[in-house]
Amino acid sequence: MALDLEPLKQLQIIDKEIFDLQEEQKNIPLQISALKEGVTGEKAAVSDAEEGLKKIKLDLNKQELALKEKEESIAKYEAQLMQVKTNKEYSALQKEIADIKADNSILEEEIIKKLDEVQTHEAAVNAVRAKLKQAEDESARTTKQLEEKIEQSKIRIKELESQKEVLAKGVVPNIYATYERIVKAKNGVALSKVEDEACGVCHMRLLSQRINEILLGAELIVCDSCSRILYMLPESSK
Repeated sequence: MALDLEPLKQLQIIDKEIFDLQEEQKNIPLQISALKEGVTGEKAAVSDAEEGLKKIKLDLNKQELALKEKEESIAKYEAQLMQVKTNKEYSALQKEIADIKADNSILEEEIIKKLDEVQTHEAAVNAVRAKLKQAEDESARTTKQLEEKIEQSKIRIKELESQKEVLAKGVVPNIYATYERIVKAKNGVALSKVEDEACGVCHMRLLSQRINEILLGAELIVCDSCSRILYMLPESSK
């Protein structure tokens, strides 16, 4: 009497879906972790940009303070001009004032450049902050979707396991045990359809005797290469 492999084929469909769902569940935490790492990277970029802007502003403050001090020196020397009593002292003070003004002219140009630099870096900081916000929003949205997917997957697996339990009752115990052992070892795929006289999974060519044994269907025949249960469709079903 030929074995009825139809229950195993139905179990195979269920087990493959269960395996795929479980693999998906394993990958989801990795996807969530990658999203978090992306946000962390954007935060680091913001921190670097803000630190760079802070340094530029600090340099600008130093230049502005130096300019203020020099202007105070000019005011002091100009006040002293009214008090000097000799032309030599007067000329010396005028030269000192002229030198400071020349320095100030250079310093003012540097301050203008630094102000432009501040504006450029402020724009860059705003850009990376916006990118961070986008990454955080995307991470939160996608993480929520992935977590929901896990819950839906768990529900679906329970449904499939219930269906499997019902189907398993209609399979001879020793055959079911063999099937279970193979399906767990072979990534959810315990059966392989013979195609063109070869295993449909590993594609190993089968001997004619093996083909005849499968057609006879008196016992489970497994592939000598991948160890999966082999089956063939009736000629009318091919």
